[in-house]
Amino acid sequence: MSYRRHNDLGLQGLGVDFSTIAEGVSTAADVAADPYLPETICRTRQLLAIEGKRPVPVCTRTRDGLQGGIGLRKAMPVMRGYVYAETHRWVYPAAIAAVIGVPFLLGFFVGKGAR
Repeated sequence: MSYRRHNDLGLQGLGVDFSTIAEGVSTAADVAADPYLPETICRTRQLLAIEGKRPVPVCTRTRDGLQGGIGLRKAMPVMRGYVYAETHRWVYPAAIAAVIGVPFLLGFFVGKGAR
C-alpha cells in the first residue's frame, strides 16, 4: 500500500480564500450599517404580503437625506412607489391613460391654437 502525504491542511486546503471572506464580512457590515435597511426590509415584507394576499403591514418612513451604508436611499423612492402602486391598483390604468392622453391633449391644443 502506498500512502500519499497531504500537505493541504485546514481551510486553505478546501480552496477558501481568506481575502474573499474578509471582503464578504466587510460588505455585510456596510449593509447592516445602512440607515435605510429597516425600511427596505419592511417594504419587502409588504410586497410579500401583497403577493400572498395577506394584510399589508405599515412601514415607518425613514427620513430623506441620511448618509451611510451602501446607498439604499437611492432605491427607496422606487420601492415606495412600487408598493403604493401594488396596494392601489388604479395607479396602473391612470398611468397608462396619462402616457397616452397627455401627448394627444398637447397635440389637440397645439393644433387648435394654430388655426
